[in-house]
Amino acid sequence: MGGAVLAELTVTFIGLKQGMFTFKGPVCCGEIVFDGLNVPSAAYEKVRATTQRVDAGWLSNAFPPRQRDAHKGHFGHVLVVGGNNGFGGAVMMAAQAAGRVGAGLVSVATRPAHVTALLTRCPEVMVHGVESGEALQSLLARASVIVIGPGFGQDEWSRQLLNKVLATDVPLVVDADALNLLAQRESDLAYRENWIMTPHPGEAARLLACSTAEVQSDRFAAVRGLQQQYGGVALLKGNGTLVAGMTSSSIKLCCGG
Repeated sequence: MGGAVLAELTVTFIGLKQGMFTFKGPVCCGEIVFDGLNVPSAAYEKVRATTQRVDAGWLSNAFPPRQRDAHKGHFGHVLVVGGNNGFGGAVMMAAQAAGRVGAGLVSVATRPAHVTALLTRCPEVMVHGVESGEALQSLLARASVIVIGPGFGQDEWSRQLLNKVLATDVPLVVDADALNLLAQRESDLAYRENWIMTPHPGEAARLLACSTAEVQSDRFAAVRGLQQQYGGVALLKGNGTLVAGMTSSSIKLCCGG
């Protein structure tokens, strides 16, 4: 149809519509008011929801209280790989985020030029300057989760590190230029079940070999396509971030962003 009303308030009945909560939907809808019209709950039980809204309260259930005698060794070791020349800030923020969500230990593998700044800003992080994929080997053996891509770049250094990381069976979080490098690989070399991919719409378009406009025109189809093509969990960033996994038929929609 090509047009949309920019409403201050939208009233919707019987069921919330998924398009109201992602990309331009919230902009067009304004305040959303729902009325179920007294439809009995039994009727809803017969209909499979395509999308589940999640918020901070829902997420808190994934973080059970910690035992009083727990220590850092009980909560995993995150290795963050990235920070090419001139992009040390991205890997620094990723390392801080890993610590704040509860990682017991956090290490960073980055260009040697960024080591001093990282240790000054994040003294709790173990920082290693690496110049090649081979230099990464000993760090990979100690990691329980690897984050790769923040401030990564697409040069030979980046490719060596990505190849080393992909050769492990450690669970991965793949972001930024690591995704752009994956988009250039043969499809049979870019599928695994134990990773989380976190593209923004432009990166998603490169991974799906389509345009950013096509991704944004149907974000639900795009995130499902990413998951089916690459495996694991796909998280499509944007207004109304979407998450598609292997074990659930419904897509998670983050109402916080």
